[in-house]
Formats: sequence, C-alpha cells, structure tokens
Amino acid sequence: MASGFGSVARKVQSDLVLRTARGLYLVTACISLGVLLVAIVVAVLAQGSTFRFSMDRPVPGVQDVTVESIAVEDVAARMTPPHSLRFIAEPAALNFDISEGQVLGFLDAETPNQLAPYPNDFDVVGGEHAGLFTLGRHPGNGRAGLRATAALAQQLSEARTAGGGSAQLNYTLRIVARDRAGQVSSPADVTIALNLTPHGSEPPEPAADTSLTDLQTLSREIALAVDPQQTDVFFDVVRSAQRTPRLCGTEDSPAFVAEYRRAFEGLRERLRSDNLELFYRGVCDAWNAAAERAQARYASDRATADAVIARNAQQRSELEAQKRSARMIRNIAFGVAATALMAFLIIALFLAFLAMEGHSKALRAAVETLADQNPQTSRGGKF
Repeated sequence: MASGFGSVARKVQSDLVLRTARGLYLVTACISLGVLLVAIVVAVLAQGSTFRFSMDRPVPGVQDVTVESIAVEDVAARMTPPHSLRFIAEPAALNFDISEGQVLGFLDAETPNQLAPYPNDFDVVGGEHAGLFTLGRHPGNGRAGLRATAALAQQLSEARTAGGGSAQLNYTLRIVARDRAGQVSSPADVTIALNLTPHGSEPPEPAADTSLTDLQTLSREIALAVDPQQTDVFFDVVRSAQRTPRLCGTEDSPAFVAEYRRAFEGLRERLRSDNLELFYRGVCDAWNAAAERAQARYASDRATADAVIARNAQQRSELEAQKRSARMIRNIAFGVAATALMAFLIIALFLAFLAMEGHSKALRAAVETLADQNPQTSRGGKF
C-alpha cells in the first residue's frame, strides 16, 4: 500500500511539478532572451544617436582688425622737411583788370606734418621777381598767398594790351616752407605762372591739384559754379562749402564727400548764392537720413545674426540634451541586458538541473522496472 502511494506521488511529481517548473523556466528564459535582444537593440540605437551633430547656419563673422607692418618710409617722411614747393593760381585765369593787392593764388608744399599756420608757413627769401609780389593771407584756405604790387599790376595791364587780351607770364621767386614741427625746407625757386584772358571770357576749369583734399577740390568746384567770375564771393563759398561736414555733424570721410559730390553734380545748374545754405542743409538732411537707414539696416542685420547665433546655440544645447538622454537610455539598456542575460543563465542552470532530475527519474523508472521483473522471474523458477 505504501509502495503504491509512493509510486503515485513520484509520478505526480514527475508529470506535474517537474513539467510545470520546466514550462515556467522555459517561458521565463524566452522572456529573458527577448528582453536581452530588445535591450541590445535599444542600446545600439541609443549609442548611434550620440553620434549626431548639429548643422549650424552660417553666421556673418566680424573680422578682427589686424595691424599691418608699418611702413618705414612713412616714419622717415615725418622727419623730412617740406618739399615740392609750388604756386597754385586762384583764380586760374585772370579775365579782369588786376589792381594792387589783388589775390593771385596761394603757395603749397608736400609734408606729412602739415604746414605751419600763416604767417609762419612760407617766406619769400629772394628771386628775380621778388619785388613784384607781396605775401598775404589767402582768403580761401588761410595759407600764405601772393598779392600783386602796383608794379606787377602795371606789367600785367601792359602785357594784356600787347597780347590782344591774352598773355601767359612767368615769374620766379625763391621760397622756403615750414611745417608744424618747425622743419624748414631748402630754398626752392618757384615759378609763378599767371594766365591773362580777355575781359569777361569764361574761366577755364580749374586744373586738378593733387595737394588738395577731395573736400577742398569739391568746395572749389561749388564756388566756381556759384561765382564763375571768381570774385570775393568765390572764396566765401569755398570756406562755407568746406564747413559742410561740421554742419552735418560728421567728418569729411570719403563716403560723405562722395555723396556730397553726387548731390552737387545733380543740382549744379540750380545752385545760386541765395540758395546755397539750403543746399548745405539739404545735403545734411539727406546724409543724416541715409546714416539712420544704414544704422537701422546694420541693427537689423546684427539682430538677424544674433538670432542665428542664438538658434544655433539652442540647437546645440537641445542636441546635447538628446545625447545625454541617449547615453542614459544606452546605460539603462546595458543594465537591463546584463540583468536579462544573468536571468537567462540562471534559468538555464535550473533547466539543466531539471534535465538532470528528469534523467535521474528515467534511471529510477528503469531500475524499478527491472526490479519488478526480477521477482516475478524468481517466483516463476521456484514453481
């Protein structure tokens, strides 16, 4: 009876408990294997996402101001006295009778230190015709100018009469120049060329003078357009035209002078002495309006560039946050994969134990079967 009950219990253990445990372990092992594979895939994808990079939009760069190598010749020029002394006739043509004290032009020289202020800028130290001229302040630019003496006025009148109204006369003066640093040039013979034209004739266009700045050249052209006869009004216009940058609250930069000239070229025929101030004010208003537009455009461009920079920084920040999240997910996936692998190995070990238990059961069953057959054989032999 006991033997039968034990046999039934072992059978139940073998058929139910062991099969149930094997089934559960097998299902758990499959789940662990699936979790392991999913974790590996997630880890690979997360790791791949960490290799992404941000595509920044190009931002207009601000170029650094680089200092070029200094020019030694510029340094040497500062240490050189004034040179290239010359006389500039103004007016260029004398189409009127010359009287004593008439302004004939001014003296000029090349120097990077600027010429000394009048009356220290030039001196007449000799020359064949020194007695025919007197030095005086030129009303146009404030430099030392040459004025006619009574003797020169008489010579010019006679020359005009002898030449039928036109004549070209040259005189020679020995002149020295002085710069603001006190350096004095070597005495130089300067030719004074005077061009006599018939009374009332149109004055020629003033020759280009490289010693004048762009603003000074433009001022002379404005003055010539307003006063073609080059009377005292001519010099007043030159001075007022040169003050226009200060009137506009700016400097005589190449950009301003270029726009100033553009306005002059467009309105040359309408310029008169009575509307000249209106022209100056119009130039200032137009320049200031253009400057405001340029400033607004710069501010807009700067704001756009700043927005692009901020957007790029935000994109990089978001991408970096995504990379951190991806690395965190990757690490979690690796942890899950390691746990699933460990669970799979443990379950595989249990399944191995169950397989060994099943093998032991099969051996026991075989032994019991043999044991049951042996007694029957023994009893059959005694009978």
